Amino acid sequence: MVEPRFKVSGDVYEFASTDVPRIAELLRKEEILGRDNRFGLAMRRFMGSYEKPLDGDRLIDYWIALESLMAPDTNMELVYRLSLRTTCFIAEALERKRVFEKVKKSYSARSTFVHGTPKKVDAEIVSFTEECLRKVLLRCLVLGKTPTQTVLDSLVLRDAGT
Repeated sequence: MVEPRFKVSGDVYEFASTDVPRIAELLRKEEILGRDNRFGLAMRRFMGSYEKPLDGDRLIDYWIALESLMAPDTNMELVYRLSLRTTCFIAEALERKRVFEKVKKSYSARSTFVHGTPKKVDAEIVSFTEECLRKVLLRCLVLGKTPTQTVLDSLVLRDAGT
């Protein structure tokens, strides 16, 4: 038996007939959001990643997508802002510290890979980042728009008690 060259990862989703209206609504929103440059770039990178092995190249695609959605305003303090905004956008309060640390670790692995070392990236980091990106894309679809700098910052500030 020949091993598949590419590994599709992530959770297995099961749908019931009662999910059809919600899925139809998400597909309608995806068509509209596809016209948004940031969302379109993120979705192209996400879908294109399946043509690549579960390795550093996928991680780069995921981070390009996350940067387009979570950092529309800046490249200053990029790692911190991306990690904090992504965490606040997708994670529940009780899991935020853990998610924040893993997101930072993922970005660090991306940076190390982009700059030439190591040759391989831990598959668990790639899978975790894929799941984060899936959650961000789904949240954008549910909201019907990509988050602005103001929205992202308000999530962080709201959770900080300000």
